[in-house]
Amino acid sequence: MEGKPVVVVGLARSGVGAAAFLARLGTPVVATDRKSPGELQAEVSALERLGVRMELGGHRVETFVGAQ
Repeated sequence: MEGKPVVVVGLARSGVGAAAFLARLGTPVVATDRKSPGELQAEVSALERLGVRMELGGHRVETFVGAQ
């Protein structure tokens, strides 16, 4: 997966863990969740510090189509 972007769907415990793990390995990560940023403040803060790109408030088709 080296250098290939990964989409993590859902920011419950396992989604946050997977996104953080991949980001620490240097993998470009997009995390998506249907919840709003206000509902995921702690998760968003932690993942953004690791460079994870966030898409909240729904799932975009373009994100999935462009995933490797």
